[in-house]
Amino acid sequence: MKDTIRLNQSLATSNKSYWSWISLTFSSFYFLPLVFGLQPVSLTIVVGALVTYVAFLWLYLKASKTQAERVTPLLLTMLIVCFVGTAFTPGTQALFGYASFIFGFNFVFKTAVKGLFLVVATILLSAWWFDFLAMFFLAPSLIISLGLFFFGQAERKDRKHQLEQQRSAEKIEQLATIAERERIARDLHDVIGHALSSIALKAELAEKLISANKTERAALEVNEVAQLSRTVLAEVREAVSGLKQKKLSHHLTQLVERLDQGGFAVDVDQRLNDMPALVETQLTLMLTEAVTNILRHSTGNQVSIKTVFDNGYRLTIKDNGEVKQLAWGNGLNGIQERCLELGGEMVVNTDDGVELAILLPERLAQQNAAQRGISHD
Repeated sequence: MKDTIRLNQSLATSNKSYWSWISLTFSSFYFLPLVFGLQPVSLTIVVGALVTYVAFLWLYLKASKTQAERVTPLLLTMLIVCFVGTAFTPGTQALFGYASFIFGFNFVFKTAVKGLFLVVATILLSAWWFDFLAMFFLAPSLIISLGLFFFGQAERKDRKHQLEQQRSAEKIEQLATIAERERIARDLHDVIGHALSSIALKAELAEKLISANKTERAALEVNEVAQLSRTVLAEVREAVSGLKQKKLSHHLTQLVERLDQGGFAVDVDQRLNDMPALVETQLTLMLTEAVTNILRHSTGNQVSIKTVFDNGYRLTIKDNGEVKQLAWGNGLNGIQERCLELGGEMVVNTDDGVELAILLPERLAQQNAAQRGISHD
């Protein structure tokens, strides 16, 4: 897989700080030739070896906390220190691998290989310059450097995989946030749109009653407007919280009353029993939006509403108004989006009035409701 993601992080991070210290355990092998008398020991050699090791430690710790774009000078200096340190002890064979590891971690493979060649060249130069061409120096140095190089590449791939997972999780969270905003927007549109239409109708009726000196009936209409306003306020709050299960039978009764007040004769055929909470809520909101559209735009006077279970959940609402050209606005778009979310389909027929048919296959509707994991109980 092509390495295209920039890590933008150093080897040692806040949650992987062990790369700064624990990984240095192996570097103690640097002192083995001095401790076990594998070479002549003098004060100059001991001091030189200690100074070299301290410089190496500082460079490694600095490099482990530095990102790729600024780490190369540190690695080059580390190789120079290892080269100089070989003058005091062949134990530097334990140090070259650290530079290989950081090269492997910080760069994509082609670039990292160039760093590996540089490490190998420094090892060979050190062996030739200080007359350590024997295998006891070359073999461990080359094997350790090669192994740690690929270990660094493996760590890079692991970090990249973690980064991809993090980005995927962030993207999912962003998409979930967008979906929730769209849900709230649709719910608010359905609730407020329908309620405002009813409030407007009742307010107009109250005004006409007052003009006709029928103040008692006008007062009743005004009271109903107040009650409806309180109801819609509560529904808006519940729509935002997304916690309310909308009972289809209860809302259907309210919708029939509002259609009747709007001058429509309503025929209802309701044959839906138990259904998933989300399916019932979505059907209720779709029906509410359809009734709102009728109250706003229909020129007819008859409405037929059918809710049946027939190889799925089927909702049909039809009015006898004349339509020259059907305009798709937020209402119909919102209904279609809700329908598609549950794996259903929506069909609009304008041959004889306006008929809106919604079919939600039972298996798909229940499966999608479960996947969305939204409870309205």
